[in-house]
Amino acid sequence: ISANGADGNGVEQGGGSGGSIWITTDQITGDGLLEAQGGDALNAGAGSGGRIAVKARDLAGFTGAPFTSTAGGASNSTTGTTGTSFFLDTSVPNNHLLIYERLVLPEQSQFTWGEVTVIGPGKLVLGGASKIQVTGRTELFGAAQLVFQGISPTAGAGGQGGIWETLSLFVDTQARISADGQGYLGGSRERAAASNGAGFGPGGGVANNSTSTGGSYGGLGGSTAAGAAKASYGNPLEPTELGSGGGMNNDWGPGGNGGAGG
Repeated sequence: ISANGADGNGVEQGGGSGGSIWITTDQITGDGLLEAQGGDALNAGAGSGGRIAVKARDLAGFTGAPFTSTAGGASNSTTGTTGTSFFLDTSVPNNHLLIYERLVLPEQSQFTWGEVTVIGPGKLVLGGASKIQVTGRTELFGAAQLVFQGISPTAGAGGQGGIWETLSLFVDTQARISADGQGYLGGSRERAAASNGAGFGPGGGVANNSTSTGGSYGGLGGSTAAGAAKASYGNPLEPTELGSGGGMNNDWGPGGNGGAGG
């Protein structure tokens, strides 16, 4: 079953994006493929992948699930990014979410699932200020990834990560749960008018013409000739804050983003 985007028609013509496949059934069997891939391009941007959603009571007889593809198109200029896909086993109380490729949940999402399984290289991205409850197991196999994003990354305070509550958690050796660089943004030329080169967040780094300080959160960032780092903040026993960004001097940039979490 396919809903692929068409390739660009000739040189410098962009590829089309993949489309949508939405299957709701009692049982799905076989070894066929599901594709919503982006179209290729030459000297132009390729199309992004589309979206695939499969919901069934019985998924055991479908061997094509790991090969489901919403890959972006190829190009010698700019490739398209991967779309989203997931499988939902409705035989499990509160449903079992399975991800083989990529699923991105928007900010402030709230879902309850019975089980969640991410099979590498699959990736589940949780938008900032989201709350997920899993009444059973959360499992990450192979090189699977669970990524937490932050919300309000350019605010002075009040940014939020995400909450993931689960009865049990398994993380394979190569799997990762990450909030790297998803916190308050570092200072940059693009944001200089808003921050004067300072990093964002309660502990954002400060800067002058020659250097800058590191962001603070659980401890103090590195102080420099630009000044003393800002004070630490947050509750050490219940850490939920975003990390603050580093400062940016006038010659280089940007400063490093803080980490998210929740």
